[in-house]
Amino acid sequence: MYKKSPQCRKLLVIILFSIASFATITTKQNTIYWDWKKINPLEVTFSESFLWGTITHAYEVEGNCTNNTWYLWETELKNGTPWAIERSGDACNHWNQYKEDIKEMKELGLKAYCFSLAWEKIEPFEGHFDDNALQHYVDICDEIINHGMQPIIILKDYRDPIWFAYKGGFEREENIAYFIRFCTTVVEKLQNKVGQLITFWNPEIYAINGYLNGSIPPGKKNMKIATTVLKNLAEAHVQTYQAIKEIQETVQIGITKCIYPIEPWNDLNPLDHLACRMANKLMNETLYNFFKTGTFSVKVVLPPYFTWIKHQNSSASKSLDFIGINYQSHGYMNNFKLTHNPNELATDIQKFSIYPEGLYEAIKQVTENIAKPLNIPIYITQNGIATTDTDTQNIFLKRHLYALSRAINDGYDVRGYFYWTFMDCYTWGGYDAKMGLLTKDREHKEGTQYFIDVINNQYENELT
Repeated sequence: MYKKSPQCRKLLVIILFSIASFATITTKQNTIYWDWKKINPLEVTFSESFLWGTITHAYEVEGNCTNNTWYLWETELKNGTPWAIERSGDACNHWNQYKEDIKEMKELGLKAYCFSLAWEKIEPFEGHFDDNALQHYVDICDEIINHGMQPIIILKDYRDPIWFAYKGGFEREENIAYFIRFCTTVVEKLQNKVGQLITFWNPEIYAINGYLNGSIPPGKKNMKIATTVLKNLAEAHVQTYQAIKEIQETVQIGITKCIYPIEPWNDLNPLDHLACRMANKLMNETLYNFFKTGTFSVKVVLPPYFTWIKHQNSSASKSLDFIGINYQSHGYMNNFKLTHNPNELATDIQKFSIYPEGLYEAIKQVTENIAKPLNIPIYITQNGIATTDTDTQNIFLKRHLYALSRAINDGYDVRGYFYWTFMDCYTWGGYDAKMGLLTKDREHKEGTQYFIDVINNQYENELT
């Protein structure tokens, strides 16, 4: 068996340190902490036109979503046990109770409801569209509009119809045509009822977690496949944008971007810097550059991750009318393992400690890298907390809404905020994470009252 010589090992170390040094220059940041003892988090201002909303995913709330890759994932055994903690089952029965839920949203004072479609219900088999399922979503939009609210639709989130997955899904560029057909069919059926559409929900999460980390369906771990999928999602967005605009020119079409800042745990460890650099490249820079320049480029030559892919579409810079930011928290890279700061206030999801300063930084990052260059507005399309503790939820909301208001007052063009999520639901694996404005039984939470007061302009702007 061949063994590396001391000279080879020394050369490898030098190369790693050199790469890490470059990474240090390009990614090193100091975690920003505001002094909350000197801040009144109730000092917030929002315009009357600011769009307050909430959001759900079909799989998490509708119930009986069985013809997709996540359902297979629930039942698949990993090390002798199912991957998911629980089955989604009836979820929150939103499919049947949407009228009552939308009425409740209106009573809370919300102006918009953003929700994803179940592609597998609309097109259960290749080329076969279910008119009843299509009409169901038209009825939801009508109900939202009748309550004086704005419907916003997410065309694609983390799951695929089983038939689409069997064809290779977004691993194959030629399969983009199936997604475009689905999207245009939906838009034609809606008949101008929806003014804003989101093509893909966190495409980088779908690609990296599904095809590199293997933590969501289809559970693969291959750098080349992951970057190919991400490239195809980016290309699919552009082609879908163009196809939809031919049907409804006035509709605003965007995409959402997950912002989860990662910094070196040990500032003196070059490997921590290198890991952060790789993560930033894959999760952020690749998409930023594509939508600004039309060039998608990823080059990774660090063992065991090898991929070299380049793709161009000159229309990319003209394919976004807005950008959505999905922000929950931040983390650190410690010897290529993700960790969090134990000194920060914890939530029921370990990797999501309370870090409101990160929302401000996320807005700043997206503005500088994509919103300002393309002259498009930002919407906060996901922000929420998993907790059953009233005080913790109260702190989260007060500080994050303060960070949001501060960003807007500093000149960043943020047009709306959507609380994740409307009610406690099936959160991609189980029901333990309680992230709703309401409980699963539609009961009000005391900890979310501040949010309701702010959107109705009924809060007191002074410390209590």
